[in-house]
Amino acid sequence: MTCASELAAEQQILEHAKQQVTTKLFEYTDYCAQLGRPPPPAGVPHGANYTDKLAELEKLLSSISGEVSQRQKLLNTEMTAIDELVSVLGETPPGEAAFSGPSGTPHLSDIRLELMRAFKKKLLLVRNERTAEVNEIAALCAQNMNDLVIADEGTDSMANAELYKECDAALLQFAKSGSSGVLKISLHENSIALLKERCECLQQEKERRREELAKSGAEIARLWTLLRIPQEEREAFQNSFKMNLSLETLAKGRKELERLNLVRSESLG
Repeated sequence: MTCASELAAEQQILEHAKQQVTTKLFEYTDYCAQLGRPPPPAGVPHGANYTDKLAELEKLLSSISGEVSQRQKLLNTEMTAIDELVSVLGETPPGEAAFSGPSGTPHLSDIRLELMRAFKKKLLLVRNERTAEVNEIAALCAQNMNDLVIADEGTDSMANAELYKECDAALLQFAKSGSSGVLKISLHENSIALLKERCECLQQEKERRREELAKSGAEIARLWTLLRIPQEEREAFQNSFKMNLSLETLAKGRKELERLNLVRSESLG
């Protein structure tokens, strides 16, 4: 009975060892499958007894589990970078299918990692292209704003000022910072479209003011000659404002035209 009891206990330990070998072999095989590697060949693990087999499996699992953990970290890092870029660009987040690869592609395979890296590379190119486009438009807007003296006079007098309020604030800040400035707007397509619209509005306003000043200037010069305005008065008018496209300059021109037309009316009378 004592012998039978001892044998039963040893048998129980043996069965437990067999179960552990089976479980760990399944775990190792699963890791291989996740990494896209072939399953362990027949005869693995080696060893004359289950103790030796368990020891070998422990070594194999220790090695491959580190690889699995490292690969998962790489995938997580790439996915985090993709999510950040998608958010910056205002794009639709990619689904899991975008990185699934061909049917049966392992979860931690090189194929999935390369698909993620390729997708991230495309997003980086888009971000760089949009950044360059935004900087180019911002530089043109800043130049137009300087020409229109908007930094001093504001944009309230311009059409749709409320619509472009945030855009104008960012552009004015960009203009103040000079060549080292960065336009602080999002890289979403709708934000860039709004920036383009604002640039077009500024360009149109600039041309409108130029045309008005050209017409008023020509009319003032004609009336000066017609009414024989003294040179002192002409110089006093010209020195009373800066030669730019500001609202002040436009107002000065209108006021001078109004005065000259009044003088002409009195002379005709």
